[in-house]
Amino acid sequence: MDEAGIQEYIYRAYAKSRKGTRVCGKISGRRYVRQTIISALNAFTNKLIAPFIFQGNTDTSLVLFWVEKFLLPELPSNSTIIWDNASFHKSPLIRELLKSNGHSMIVLPAYSPELNAIEHKWHELKARLRKYYDNTTDFLDNLVREIRTMSMFIGD
Repeated sequence: MDEAGIQEYIYRAYAKSRKGTRVCGKISGRRYVRQTIISALNAFTNKLIAPFIFQGNTDTSLVLFWVEKFLLPELPSNSTIIWDNASFHKSPLIRELLKSNGHSMIVLPAYSPELNAIEHKWHELKARLRKYYDNTTDFLDNLVREIRTMSMFIGD
């Protein structure tokens, strides 16, 4: 489980050209709205579960809301949730909510994103957005389309 911020202005950081030829492109210096996604990753299917998109900062009350309304209905029984070391993930309220529903929780050591498999999914999501971005629709529609592609939903 983790959250990631994705800025609306997404661009390719690298391009190819003939040797000795410079590649020119437009990169705006303007600040754009940042969308945040919170989701879990099913270790068996490698698909996102309970994705939730919002604008703003993540805090304990938001994570608690997401766990209760989105994550718990989609979790298989006796699941183990692996969290990074963010302070709002370690709330006793969240731990108790998971425990009372038959789930357990593991908190990763500080500064160890390589141990959290969902970090690779965030990289994949951002790469997919760069590759398949549709300029005829807005950013949020593009983001939702890619998240649906990478997710599993109840009934899938």
